[in-house]
Amino acid sequence: MMIKQQVLLTGSRREIWYALGVAATIHAKYFTRPLIITSMLDGTHKPGSLHPEGLAVDIRTNDLPRALSDNFALELIENLRILGFDVVREENPRHIHIEYNPKGDRIIYTRMDIA
Repeated sequence: MMIKQQVLLTGSRREIWYALGVAATIHAKYFTRPLIITSMLDGTHKPGSLHPEGLAVDIRTNDLPRALSDNFALELIENLRILGFDVVREENPRHIHIEYNPKGDRIIYTRMDIA
């Protein structure tokens, strides 16, 4: 995994780091180059974005073959949606946006949360 130089990590929530672990594992199935994080708490985002709360991340795909990056995104959706994540394929510029936005009972619990 590589992180673009200006990406702000401080304040990112553990749920996003979990999603990045899943993403890096799936990414390695499709590509030989590392997964690249292009935004976390930095940058300008749409109103209502979860980036400022540390609950969103963007992953570069504009330099990857379209068919493979689509397969990568679909597998991310299959693995993360059930845990309360939204995975969105963005077009301009082409990247994958992942945010932790649980609905109902789809919440990641840790020992600290339930102790």
